Amino acid sequence: MDHSTIRIYFTQGRVAEYAAAITRKTGCDLRVWAFIDGTVRPICKPKHHQRVMYNGHKRVHAMKFQATTSPDGLICHLFGPVEGRRHDAGVFCDSGLKQQLAQHMMGPGNIPYALYGDPAYPLSPFLQKAQGQR
Repeated sequence: MDHSTIRIYFTQGRVAEYAAAITRKTGCDLRVWAFIDGTVRPICKPKHHQRVMYNGHKRVHAMKFQATTSPDGLICHLFGPVEGRRHDAGVFCDSGLKQQLAQHMMGPGNIPYALYGDPAYPLSPFLQKAQGQR
C-alpha cells in the first residue's frame, strides 16, 4: 500500500474543512479531523496458531483491523489484518500511521490536525481522546 494516501486524497484544505465541521458539531476546538478505531472480526478456530489468533477480550478467535474514518464516512486509512490478540495501541504503532500523520498533518501555525480515538490509543499531538480518560 502506498503510505502517501493521506497526503494525496486528504489535502490540507479538506482536512481543515473536516476539523471545522467537527468543531461546529461538538463545540470543542481540538483540530480533530477524523476518527480511529480497531475492529475484531471473528474467524473459525484455526488448526495452528490458536493462541496468536485468540482475542481474550471478545473471547473469540479473530483477526483485527484498524480504520480511520472522516466525518463524511470515507475510510482514510485501513490497516490489517493482524493477529486477534493484538492491542489497538500496538496495531496503531505497527500501522505506520503515526509517522504519516507527523509528516502530513501539521496545520497552519505549526499546530497539528489530530485523530480522535478511544482510550485504548496513546495520547499524542496527532491523536486525541476524551478528557479525563487515560
